[in-house]
Amino acid sequence: MGHLAGVLRSLRDDAAITQEELADRAGLSARTVSDIERGLRRRLYRDTAERLGAALGLTEARLEEFVELARGRATDLRRELDTEFRRRFVAWHVDRVSALAGHVGSEEQWYAVLDADGPNLTVALRWAEESGDTEVFLQLCVGLWRYWQARGDLAGGRAWLERGLAGVPPATVGTRTDALWGLAWLSLQQGDDSTAARCAAELAGLADEAGTPAVRRNAATVAGMVALARDEVGAATERLDTALALARELDQPWLLATSLLNVGIVRIAARDTAGAREVLGEALREYAEVGDERFRARTLGYLGLAAVVDGDPARAEALYLQSLVTFDELAEPKGIAEAVVGLATAAALRGDPVRAAQLAGAAERTWESFGGRPLPVELRVAEAVLARARESADDQVWHEAWIRGRALRQDEAIALAQDLPG
Repeated sequence: MGHLAGVLRSLRDDAAITQEELADRAGLSARTVSDIERGLRRRLYRDTAERLGAALGLTEARLEEFVELARGRATDLRRELDTEFRRRFVAWHVDRVSALAGHVGSEEQWYAVLDADGPNLTVALRWAEESGDTEVFLQLCVGLWRYWQARGDLAGGRAWLERGLAGVPPATVGTRTDALWGLAWLSLQQGDDSTAARCAAELAGLADEAGTPAVRRNAATVAGMVALARDEVGAATERLDTALALARELDQPWLLATSLLNVGIVRIAARDTAGAREVLGEALREYAEVGDERFRARTLGYLGLAAVVDGDPARAEALYLQSLVTFDELAEPKGIAEAVVGLATAAALRGDPVRAAQLAGAAERTWESFGGRPLPVELRVAEAVLARARESADDQVWHEAWIRGRALRQDEAIALAQDLPG
């Protein structure tokens, strides 16, 4: 959109009139006004500009500035209205993405809308950053980090959040803690445990100032997940149990469900699969209550992981297949990769190393496609099970199956994963 287009649109918005009304008042065609606002006409005859200015009710001084702008000459009016247009554009997007927080369970409908609006979101982020208003810029990033996570844009999301957190002056404590929470999770999923640990420490330091148990819960959660990544199961258990206790004090069902999920994961790491199934079952019920299919599918996957630890391939396959169907419908690469590698471990347990290798290769390519990694508990279990399967197979056969898996498109990998032998 050119400068003239943006200015005319801003002035018309201020006057609260439609393109047709403006055209009628100025004695011009609606097509002419539309062409100007679409940037198809970058300069106007003086008479046309004067008609538009008069129809917009501009003062004499502003009318002359508008005419000069329309004739292709820089004016203070252009800078003023261009700034105002940018501010409104950014504010509209902040309101839009902030509304996501109130739609737990129906995020996918919103994400589909955001998919189609990608270029505008990039412009809004850039203009928000250029404005120097760190609070607004970081609010926009906070509203988008779960979308970036779902779509596998981990690196891009991290870059925006890190720039917002580095902004001067800093954003308010509430916005900053929300941004640290998002950055921690995107970092964990990329294997950057040091950044996640730094976020946990800063969250803990801000908890008293924030004045909400949710921040203390989030700090304990990230610290626990970092400990789990480092295979410090005892420390992870203590911190994630603390986070769950804090979550039970809050009237936030989604946070409670997610704390239950995290405790279930650490129970698996401790090889307490019975305890894991108990808390994961409670998490499933909570996610069903809030209508979150994405995290319900993730919980089913961890129940599948518990079945793998128990050496029960049939149960693991049934659970991972349910998870895969949902993640395929949601087009979430992370969830697809989790389910496919889970089905690879189930194939290994069944004594089918060729299928295991092919699915593991396909999952690895999916992880690489968005720069993610399995969470360490999943990775350790899968590596152990697949290593035993590889030892039972001919090296050449295993390698060829792995290469075939890596060559699969994502839709082909999903079809293979769903096509259970026998």
